[in-house]
Amino acid sequence: MNTILHKTIKILSRYPLCDRCLGRLFAELGRGLDNSERGRSLKIVALMHLHDLMRKGELSIDDMSSICGNMGPEYEPLCSALGIKDVSYNKCHICGGNLEELIHRYSKEVAELVLREKVRRFLIGVKSLKEISKREREIAEEFGIDTWESVKSELKRVIGKHVRDVTGAQPDFEEPEAIFIIDVDKGITVERPSILILADYIKLGRGISQMPWVTKEGGRKYPLSVYDACSKLASVYNGSDIVIHAAGREDVDVRMLGTGRSLVIEIRQPRRRDVDLKLVEHVLNEYTKWLRFKVYTYVRREIVRRIKESGRTSYKIYRALVVVSKRIEMDDMERLEKFFHNREIVQRTPRRILRRKKDVVRIRKVFEVKTRKLSEHVFVALIRCEGGLYVKELVDGDGGRTAPSFAEVLGSPSYCAELDVLYVHKQI
Repeated sequence: MNTILHKTIKILSRYPLCDRCLGRLFAELGRGLDNSERGRSLKIVALMHLHDLMRKGELSIDDMSSICGNMGPEYEPLCSALGIKDVSYNKCHICGGNLEELIHRYSKEVAELVLREKVRRFLIGVKSLKEISKREREIAEEFGIDTWESVKSELKRVIGKHVRDVTGAQPDFEEPEAIFIIDVDKGITVERPSILILADYIKLGRGISQMPWVTKEGGRKYPLSVYDACSKLASVYNGSDIVIHAAGREDVDVRMLGTGRSLVIEIRQPRRRDVDLKLVEHVLNEYTKWLRFKVYTYVRREIVRRIKESGRTSYKIYRALVVVSKRIEMDDMERLEKFFHNREIVQRTPRRILRRKKDVVRIRKVFEVKTRKLSEHVFVALIRCEGGLYVKELVDGDGGRTAPSFAEVLGSPSYCAELDVLYVHKQI
């Protein structure tokens, strides 16, 4: 008969185990019990059963003494009462008798950190327990036990409860303010999950990059970037640095107008989290008159993926100021509008960016073009197209790398003198 009691006796006949490590082997049995309580209960019942066998002459004093030695020194009074004297008590085979000390030590240290950092929501992580994990797994497999819990899971849960009870802070698996990583060999490190803010930005000027553009000499090619404004939030949240995740990007010389481009501003390792988003918007907008921000809400990590995907799949409306070598007529404008209605465009990577991007072919669609002639050689075009279309090359053809193009349809060299993004369709 392979009952829990018989398994317990078999295990203790071979391995010395503390209450907690024995109880953890049967962690899925007996709801509401701590593993130390579970292990002590199993040992007491085992002692009662073994005493009965000894009374009946079915168990020798030596065997009983050996099992008592594997229960731990705290059972000396019970074993002594049964007549088992001069027992050599062994350290726990799994944890070496150190588990309770680890729990006490790290519960105290984490609680102190929680109170000092004024953390309201936290998580516990544990690492560097390979040998303990290996030994407990070996025993579970040897005795066919499928109800065991890993020592890491126990430490995270038990320490988390202690910290909660002492500090009032709550464990939070979804949005912790801090994650305390316990390395039993090195101590505690604190990870502060990033704060993610959903916003839109508008570029009112040209010569503004999305990220700082640093030359080979180490200087700035352009004095202003979207990142520069966003980086001011690091000090607001007392964070280490910031990262911006945008729904695509426009060229440095292209203005971003209309409702703006979506982005998520990520503040890494923030020590402060309770910041009013009105203050965030104020800090962003006071940086320069050439950039405007609209801040919406705090978001989760999944929004970053959706933001980046939307930059590739959303449609956009551009305004292009086009200069044509030949004299243009009204029928040129009409032909252009008719030709580029729901027209597929085949583009190879533009020559101007080949140094940093692979030479590939992409197909994008122009849904419609509306034009207005300004002079004999200049017109303005509103272009509604798929995201990812290189609009400057749609105008000039890029030496045949983009086809068809405005230059091809007009039969004359054409040049995009200015370009603005008027609208980005938001899909998040």
